[in-house]
Amino acid sequence: NLLVLQMSRKMQEGFEPLRNDLLNNPQVERVTKSLQGPWHIGSTVSAVDWKGKAPDEKVSMHWDYVGYDYFSTLKMNIIEGRAFSREFPTDPREAYIVNEEAVKLMGMESPAGKPLSVFRNQGQIIGVVKNFHFQPLTHDIKPFVFMLRPDSGSLVFIRIRPENIPTTLGNIRTLLA
Repeated sequence: NLLVLQMSRKMQEGFEPLRNDLLNNPQVERVTKSLQGPWHIGSTVSAVDWKGKAPDEKVSMHWDYVGYDYFSTLKMNIIEGRAFSREFPTDPREAYIVNEEAVKLMGMESPAGKPLSVFRNQGQIIGVVKNFHFQPLTHDIKPFVFMLRPDSGSLVFIRIRPENIPTTLGNIRTLLA
């Protein structure tokens, strides 16, 4: 019950009104966006630093820019801390959510609230998401960091209720036309 659509430039620029229009349909549960599809993310960043990391240690993490409600829309479990929230105005600039593999790589216990720098941008870990497959299932799960970028993203994710799917899809098509 999850729709994934490539957004046009117009849809990207008017995402918040589009999101609100979609959520006005009682059959739509949640709406979010991201830069990449969670089924195959290849982007990595090696400019990652944390307290206790050896200066000469070379590491990389996979990453993605996501929108608000990403984890609840995709039904991904935050197992420590919290998800990105509109209630925290610093989240788009200073908040990171990492997966369990990243926590293991960094050797942290209770990472929520600890400092992290990604792309040389200082911030802090606000949450840990349960490991998930973002590459083919034959690949090991690798360290991952999420960053909130409400103005970025080319994919929209729409979680719909299972009742009356044909009508719901028709309504969404009409709205997007």
